[in-house]
Amino acid sequence: MIMKINKINFSHDYSKLKNDSFTTVRWTDKYYRVGRIYDIVLTNLGLGYEQTLFQAKCVKIELRRINQLNEDFVRSDADCSLDEFIRMMKGWYKNKPDWKDINSEMQVLYLEKIR
Repeated sequence: MIMKINKINFSHDYSKLKNDSFTTVRWTDKYYRVGRIYDIVLTNLGLGYEQTLFQAKCVKIELRRINQLNEDFVRSDADCSLDEFIRMMKGWYKNKPDWKDINSEMQVLYLEKIR
């Protein structure tokens, strides 16, 4: 039996990935589940590069609209300002059928590294 490997891709080596626990904001999708273990993967799709950094367990999921996220949270999550974060979200998700700009509901995943 082939086991499916669950993974969460990051296109940037965010500072939060050095922490034992961290968050990530993702489009609402049934793929993400509390209790599930994910490979945390650094990718560069343009170069075909992929590196598994570690495994992490999802310990909590909160639903939040983009406009409910504050500057401090976004700086710790995405290493950027709230305005830059909103531009990133638009770039990644604007073609999703349920996209509602800053009113889009997202999942905030709370992850803990597995040692």
